[in-house]
Amino acid sequence: AEFKKHAGPNWKSLCQPAILPMTIDFHPDPSELQDQDKFRIKQYSVTLPSMNETNYKDATELLDDLMVQRVRQDFQLVPRSILSAHRETDNTVLSRTLSMGHKIQKLSYNSTSDSVDVVQYYANFAENESPQSYRYLLWSALRQDYVSVVQTFTKYTSPYKWNELDMLLSGE
Repeated sequence: AEFKKHAGPNWKSLCQPAILPMTIDFHPDPSELQDQDKFRIKQYSVTLPSMNETNYKDATELLDDLMVQRVRQDFQLVPRSILSAHRETDNTVLSRTLSMGHKIQKLSYNSTSDSVDVVQYYANFAENESPQSYRYLLWSALRQDYVSVVQTFTKYTSPYKWNELDMLLSGE
């Protein structure tokens, strides 16, 4: 069996990087999530408009759409088996937990208020990271000279306005 057909870089993998796995195998204990020294908590509800005013057939479809938006922003699903190991599962079928390591979100359908409840946990250690700047010179063909450029790198992503996006998706 031939391992490699030709020498050189694998251009396909360099042009289209691999994505994260869909699931993550780590989730903090519920006691850690409630510890204010470790996590900051934000909560809100996304109220569903009446079904004749929305494009969604039911709450499951909206919940799945909210989940997909988070996966597109590098969140990963926390499997129910991981949650049950922490005894954190509620037997609600309409509940999803997603994690980015330093950010965790729980989406669950509340049938009494006909809304999706969102609980966001932000790790405090990710809040105090200072960005790193990298200065370099870049050749400019237009100017025929080197131009000074600064690129800033951050270890953790900046806050995202999930509340606004979720309201937009729900039709409010």
